[in-house]
Amino acid sequence: MLDAKRTEFDFNGAPTAGGFLFSKTDDERAVGSVLGTLTVRFPIGCSRFAPYAFGGFGGIFGGGERDTIIPVGGGLFTTEHQGTQSKIMGQFGGGVEVRFTRHIGWINDFSWNVIDGSKNNFGMVRSGINFAF
Repeated sequence: MLDAKRTEFDFNGAPTAGGFLFSKTDDERAVGSVLGTLTVRFPIGCSRFAPYAFGGFGGIFGGGERDTIIPVGGGLFTTEHQGTQSKIMGQFGGGVEVRFTRHIGWINDFSWNVIDGSKNNFGMVRSGINFAF
C-alpha cells in the first residue's frame, strides 16, 4: 500500500497572454496491490539446491488516474478527469534456492505478471536471502 499524493489542475476557457487560467487542488489516495501465491518447491536430495515454481492471483487498485486537456472549439479548452482504476492480475514464475546452511539460503527467480490488458504485462527478476525457521 502506498499513500499517493498529487496536484490536480482544472483548465477552463481560452489561453491568455500569460498562459492558461486554472484552478489547483491536492488529491490524496491509497494505491496498492494484493497478491496470493502458491509455491511448489522441489528439493534435490543430498544437495543444497531446490528449484521451485509459483503462481498466484490478485489485483491492483487506486492508480491509473488521468487528466486530459480537451479543446472544445473556438480556442477554448477544458479538463477531463478520469478516476482511479482497479485491475485483476496474475503472476507465475520459477527459480532456484541454494542453501548455505540448514536455515539460510539464497533465492533467485523470475516472474511474469499478467495485468488486465496485453500492454500492461511485465517481467520481474528477484534475488535475496531466505531465512527458514
